[in-house]
Amino acid sequence: MNVDDTPLGDVAVGQSHRERSAEFQMHNHVASVAEGGSVTPEETLGEVVDALRELRDQGKVRFWGITAVGETAALHPVIESAKLNTVQSVYNLVNPSAGAEAPTEFDMPNYGNLIGRASANGMGCW
Repeated sequence: MNVDDTPLGDVAVGQSHRERSAEFQMHNHVASVAEGGSVTPEETLGEVVDALRELRDQGKVRFWGITAVGETAALHPVIESAKLNTVQSVYNLVNPSAGAEAPTEFDMPNYGNLIGRASANGMGCW
């Protein structure tokens, strides 16, 4: 994977001015259809994870993960795969659904206990 013709790993470590980055985080939305910068679960678990494993094998990055934004139905299979090291999740007093099951009448985006799912799959959450 490249960013403006620069290999992804060189972007990651170059911005930190270090030989190695502790973590690389993908911030794209995960959605059922890739459009407007979003990626599908299949792309995330395929070429994105493959590229991040390659960076790990080259010693450029130690851990990788995603910011869990997008469609909940698309995020859950990515989390359940356990192919990520970390998940950064939306969690606050207004919308705590990433940390607990929400009631059926919940009128905010329902992240379906993403933090619990990630933790159950051995991923760090923040």
